[in-house]
Amino acid sequence: NIAFSPNGNAIVGTSWGGLIQNQVWSIVTKEKIATFSSDGGLSRPAAFTNGKTIASTAGRAIILWDIVTKQELVRMESEHSIDTLSVSHDGALVAGAGSDGLVKVWEVNTGQLINTFRHNAGVTSIAFSPTENIIASGGRDKTVKLWDATTGTEILTIRRTEVISTVAFSPDGKTLAWIEASPPDTIHLWDVTTRAIIALYEDPTVFNMDSVAFSPDGKTFVTVDAEHDIVKVWDINTGNTIDLGHAGLTPISFSPDSTMLATGGTRGVKLWDVNTGRNASNILVKPRSSVRLVSFSPDGRALAYRVSQEKFTRLWDVTTQTQIGIIENPSIEDWAFSPDGKTLASAAGRTITLWDVVTGQPIVTLEGPLGKVSHITYSPDGNTLASVSRDGTIRLWDIATHQNIETFDGVSYSAFSPDGTILVFRKGSGLEVRNLITRGMTFIDKNTFLAFLPDSSMMLLRGIALENRGSISVWDARTSTSIATLDSEISEDRKLPIFSPDGKTLAMMGEDSTILFAPEVIYNQLPLFADQNS
Repeated sequence: NIAFSPNGNAIVGTSWGGLIQNQVWSIVTKEKIATFSSDGGLSRPAAFTNGKTIASTAGRAIILWDIVTKQELVRMESEHSIDTLSVSHDGALVAGAGSDGLVKVWEVNTGQLINTFRHNAGVTSIAFSPTENIIASGGRDKTVKLWDATTGTEILTIRRTEVISTVAFSPDGKTLAWIEASPPDTIHLWDVTTRAIIALYEDPTVFNMDSVAFSPDGKTFVTVDAEHDIVKVWDINTGNTIDLGHAGLTPISFSPDSTMLATGGTRGVKLWDVNTGRNASNILVKPRSSVRLVSFSPDGRALAYRVSQEKFTRLWDVTTQTQIGIIENPSIEDWAFSPDGKTLASAAGRTITLWDVVTGQPIVTLEGPLGKVSHITYSPDGNTLASVSRDGTIRLWDIATHQNIETFDGVSYSAFSPDGTILVFRKGSGLEVRNLITRGMTFIDKNTFLAFLPDSSMMLLRGIALENRGSISVWDARTSTSIATLDSEISEDRKLPIFSPDGKTLAMMGEDSTILFAPEVIYNQLPLFADQNS
């Protein structure tokens, strides 16, 4: 939690790492002004009462601290843990509430308890009006309540059908916002004067919004889904949003028309607009789960993804933002869509199963792998499937007959060139490149495969020996000869890159984000293209 001082020159924040601390920082000097250690339990929110005093929770108490002397001024005790607090607009009152359903109001100067209000269940959030001594509170009893903090009078109870997760006033005090915890969460904007709801906003991709805050000009508000690392900025008049951030990205997949990028990770699936970099939509997953595999169907209409700890693959309609099917498979290792999008091949254990995408039913199981299958990929024409097994073999399967038509030694990753004429895979300390038309074969030592250029003419390889570790080199795919070594930032040790289908964008994964590179980064460093604006 963080909060600004009334003059905007300082912030107070709560941190913990064995010891709970409230720290005050100057925005002007960027230096720490004071540190206050709390006892008695987890310190959640902290707030300024004025420019010289802060209030913070500490278990069953609210503590007021003097910023200058760094001393505790007063401690206001409660019978139960205080989970949320708010300070009045003039800094004279502080309110706290928690799981016992009680909202308590104290005078800041004296530390005296002056009023107590009650919900029928735990209170999740409270907020003072910025213009008068009115408190709004939301609770697990599915009500929003307004109270007069000085007289102790209950002004109004608004009964809802879902638990209220958070409440907040607009800067002018004329609008009250609350969030109802029903998937998807719904934001309600309520006119304080007319006592009527003026807007309802929801986002089908957000399920756990746990806080809301208005901008000082009142034109936008921000919601936070801390569980899924999603921060959204909302336009108060239109409900349009800007999405800020995603964590733990792992697999990535381009849409066939190259306009969208899907990323998976610890917080679900995100779809990104490649041209603007904006997040277009989200698919959330359960807490402590992650998306291990994600892939667009060849027509771009569906997205298949696999969530850790689940024994099935989900199919998602990109247009309607709804789940359209489930494919049962308890221990999938890898998958691949057929080029026509009608079939999904999955590898699990020692078997490969072909599934009907429309019905979600298995079509056939390919028999024969002697070891656990770790990777599969379709040829571009959809007639052949290549599988890699842990027994050190590569197998080619005829899709029409479901028969194993060729087997040769190889391990780890394999890939067809976009035109289907070349197959490359790991073998020993390097790569084997097989021309499926001429049946020619070449071994390239001390390199790993990264990607084919979309026209199949070249390959990107990464060195693995000490003398060339991490370097990116470009090879002629048909002759298996080196063309150039690239000197650019993509030579860092990134995860596997992929080209967009139209060849205009290269996506590579960093530790925490997706990085996009135009192919000119590569082409301009090659002697073949050095003098061309290609």
